[in-house]
Amino acid sequence: MVKFAKGQSGNPQGRPRGIKDKRILFAEILDSHKDTLFDKALEMALAGNEQMLKLLLDRILPVKPKDNPLPEIGGLDGDIMEQCNKIISLVTKSNITPDEGNSLLSALVMKAKLNEAKSKINVELTIEELDKLSDQELRIRAYGAP
Repeated sequence: MVKFAKGQSGNPQGRPRGIKDKRILFAEILDSHKDTLFDKALEMALAGNEQMLKLLLDRILPVKPKDNPLPEIGGLDGDIMEQCNKIISLVTKSNITPDEGNSLLSALVMKAKLNEAKSKINVELTIEELDKLSDQELRIRAYGAP
């Protein structure tokens, strides 16, 4: 295996300036034919080509966000596990859709991660504060006043 000197490129002259990327060249070639290509793709989709139909629908009519937001759900008190169980119960009873349940569960996972990070920060601050205390102050806090 050939090794190059540290800090030296394997291609010191690099790509010449002004050379277009192949994707740009391809797009420029297709640009003059875009109407014909679209008409052909539409013709294929209407003739029953399922893949072309899916491609057109995905590209031309992308999924729009739902007009209605997540439903207001009461009773999500308690710890994270109780909240997760409540959401799963709502999905199984068809009170909310599986997608809505998934969104809510994802939000709870993020909440749990934020709580964990917050508690780690609090522990680190406490350790830093303890480091600043003298031995006598530590004894007083640990065992009470002498």
